[in-house]
Amino acid sequence: MSFPAAPQRSREEGEISMRRDVWFFLFFIGFLLFGWPLISIFKEGMAIYLFVAWLVFIALILIASTFSEREDGGG
Repeated sequence: MSFPAAPQRSREEGEISMRRDVWFFLFFIGFLLFGWPLISIFKEGMAIYLFVAWLVFIALILIASTFSEREDGGG
């Protein structure tokens, strides 16, 4: 018994899908970092937590956008 072959996606479609997944992941990380459960844990050091979390989040977005531009050809 043979199984049907999985449909082959082109390399370009796979890269677009991966880039989209990275942006969804960053959205999810931002949602977690600035959502209620974590914010409520850091009541005493709220300003420090928000400053550090915001810097980390911006750094992650910078890294993702830099690699995305390199793959697109620098556009």
